[in-house]
Amino acid sequence: LPFLVLLPRAAKRNARVLGGVCVLMLAGHYLDLYLLLAPDILPAPSFGSLELLVPIGYISLFALITRRALWQRETA
Repeated sequence: LPFLVLLPRAAKRNARVLGGVCVLMLAGHYLDLYLLLAPDILPAPSFGSLELLVPIGYISLFALITRRALWQRETA
């Protein structure tokens, strides 16, 4: 799907389209890893709060570190 969305030149120059494709690819990658690892770890596949909170925590930490680094660079 990302390949088809990014075929037109105008789509590659639109930040909203690129952001949507990035989110879609990250979600797909997370689902791929979950389906690869969960059967070996869990007795039955489940999707609860832990599976949601861990990626949200990593995304928040990344955003915080990136924001601080960019803020320091801007004020310097």
